[in-house]
Amino acid sequence: MLNKRDLGLGLLVVVIWALNTVAIKFVTNEVEPFTGLAFRLVIASLVFLPFVRPIARDKFWTLAQITFLICVLHWASLIWSIERLDASMAAILLQLQVIFSLLWGFLFFGERFGIKTGIGILVGIFGVVILVGVPETPPPLTGIIGMIFTTLVLSLGYARMKGLQGVSPLNYIALTHILSAGPILALAFLFEKPMDMNWNQINHTNLIGALVFQVFLVSFSHMLWQRLMS
Repeated sequence: MLNKRDLGLGLLVVVIWALNTVAIKFVTNEVEPFTGLAFRLVIASLVFLPFVRPIARDKFWTLAQITFLICVLHWASLIWSIERLDASMAAILLQLQVIFSLLWGFLFFGERFGIKTGIGILVGIFGVVILVGVPETPPPLTGIIGMIFTTLVLSLGYARMKGLQGVSPLNYIALTHILSAGPILALAFLFEKPMDMNWNQINHTNLIGALVFQVFLVSFSHMLWQRLMS
């Protein structure tokens, strides 16, 4: 059974991630999505660089897989999707990760769940169908597909994270940001024009506030989640 302390910490992580969808919306309102994510990763890499420590090759390979799934595929597709959806809709759809995580636990780790959890999964799927199909103005299908993909790769990253042992949270967050900064910068220069931004038209208060929230609080939540998963 999950103890109350771990349950409370897990709920704190979920709250921070829900608020992060709002922060992402602030960022994408000011700059292009991949450019905004590149800002976050580069700043966080510099902040956490002093905490980098060498790790064994097998652990590094596992961490590289987690980085690719969560920090590259998930974060890139998440901000791409949120740009096309309301922040509240995105925050709700992000909870599909719970359903996918349960399924991966069943397939990869032989974890079992009871009838109540099974009913919960069906209710969750039914809720997504209602959100997508019932409103008079349905959300863009591209955004919905993007959110399904982003929760799928995120939950795969969680499953892989269970195999990562003996890496401190600070070292984990430092290495994942450093390893993912390059690919995201490449995406920014490939699909956007970060060097041509008009800084005079940017609301610097909104952009800096959102980036500070992501670099520190969201990074803290990922460190906490890594410890809970392991």
